[in-house]
Amino acid sequence: RDFCLSRGLGDVYKRQVVVPEKLGGKDVVAIHNAFRENENVKTVKLPSSVTAIERGVFSGCTSLTEITIPSSVTYIESETFSGCTSLSKITIPSSVTNIGKEAFAGTKWLSDKQKANPYVVINGILIDVSKAGTNLNIPATVKEISCDIPKNVVSVTLPSSITSIGDGAFSGCTSLEIIEIPETVESMGISCFSGTKWLENNLVDGKYLIVNNILYDTQNLNDEVVIPDGVRKVITRFPTSIHSISFPASVEEIIHVDFSLDYHQANLYEILVDSDNKNYSSYDGCLYSKDKKTLYWCPTLKEKVSVYPETTQIAYNAFSYCDKLESIDIKKTTHLEEGTFFGCSELTTITVPDNFEGMQGIAFDGCDKFTTIKLSGNSGKDVIYKGCLYNKDKTKLIMVPVAKTCLLYTSPSPR
Repeated sequence: RDFCLSRGLGDVYKRQVVVPEKLGGKDVVAIHNAFRENENVKTVKLPSSVTAIERGVFSGCTSLTEITIPSSVTYIESETFSGCTSLSKITIPSSVTNIGKEAFAGTKWLSDKQKANPYVVINGILIDVSKAGTNLNIPATVKEISCDIPKNVVSVTLPSSITSIGDGAFSGCTSLEIIEIPETVESMGISCFSGTKWLENNLVDGKYLIVNNILYDTQNLNDEVVIPDGVRKVITRFPTSIHSISFPASVEEIIHVDFSLDYHQANLYEILVDSDNKNYSSYDGCLYSKDKKTLYWCPTLKEKVSVYPETTQIAYNAFSYCDKLESIDIKKTTHLEEGTFFGCSELTTITVPDNFEGMQGIAFDGCDKFTTIKLSGNSGKDVIYKGCLYNKDKTKLIMVPVAKTCLLYTSPSPR
């Protein structure tokens, strides 16, 4: 596997640091928490193996003066260089296509950029407009807004070049009434216009914010939610009070569906999909791919779930906080993603196919009552020994119930 650097390199008092391209024979592909609040480091050289600089990695490095980001990097996360007050020289390659909020907040580099132009744009990404006033005219070079817009803004003009607006970009701009969203916009983040007058004035039926046939926000919903026909994409949060959601035939993509408060408090018990939908379907109140090979989402209030017999994949977090679910048969699914059954506090029993292969990460976090594994099928590839799941010859331990101490199998000693 590749290597993520998550600890400092060498002496914390070093002023010049060179990050190696390999550690232990593995490529260093990400930097995570390695330099945070190191007040001594002055320069850092990153290797060409690095593809991501994670959140807050260099935050608080008050002596850092310059850094060159290699062309292998595509993403600079939020607050990466926040509080690097001496940082005045940054080389950012064209390969960087995503920059998180406040990635350069408090740096001399950002201050110099603001003096030259109040609209700070890097590789088509708008990262700061804090000095641009209350009537914004976003430059034509901008493709993505990745910063919080000042709360006192009154009007905004967006160029036809823009395709994406980040999470909460205009949230809390209480005086914002005038903004035209170009047809080129294909993505707006969660709560993008929360608390604005513009949002109040643009809700369809007083309930839905729909822009370019994409559902982004919901307000004043009843127990049963019926997504309007014509919506082709859903990127939104729903209140925890709703009991059912119906998706029309027009929906092509459900990118992100979340609850505005807490999964654990959610009251959803049924998901329905129009039978003419080309990408999604529903079965036993759960959301599936059209062919039902993949189960995407199980409502949190369901006590019993009948997984479709031909299902072979269960999506990440599909059963998160289904805290009334006591048992489940995953049918033909041979692999589980991390967090699949996160928070299923009443789950005691899972039935898996006897050719089950394993799990990615922790699939049963919070399943403290999980004690029993059962097998279905007749391939003979897996066996249960002392309550734990093994491959046939017991050379590989595949699954251990959370609430069970597993006695590991030991091969008999040769006579």
